[in-house]
Amino acid sequence: MIKKILIGCGIFFVVLMIIGGLVSEDTTPEAAEAAPQELKQTEPKAAAAVKDVEAKDEETDKNKLTDAKKAEIVAYFKSDEEPSVADALFPYSTLKLGMHNDGSNRDGFAKYACQILQSEFGATELVTVSIIDIDKLVHTDKWVKIGKANCI
Repeated sequence: MIKKILIGCGIFFVVLMIIGGLVSEDTTPEAAEAAPQELKQTEPKAAAAVKDVEAKDEETDKNKLTDAKKAEIVAYFKSDEEPSVADALFPYSTLKLGMHNDGSNRDGFAKYACQILQSEFGATELVTVSIIDIDKLVHTDKWVKIGKANCI
């Protein structure tokens, strides 16, 4: 059994040496001189491709909800612009708006918040808006959802 393994390893090494010899024949001085010219021809194409990718990334990043943009959104909803919102948080991809529960369904306000995210802040990623009963949260420490919408 050991003899078979040694023969197999020997054949493997012979094959590697043959392949190595074939590869080394391709590295002639002429091939080495041609390589820089080939690289020079591909440099402009590669640079153009990189610029295209960077331009697309910058365009996408303008509408990306960064932490700074999320802070702007929270500040907007906490401001006098939206007096019915008592508090706001924006963890991950969920905008949580705290409102006083008047007994009505707040899905409509959540959809309105989606419109604000898109029109005022240019949001293009998936965001869930949850309207939370602020009174229940303050008194019982429970997050009771009274409205919800998914924004795209």
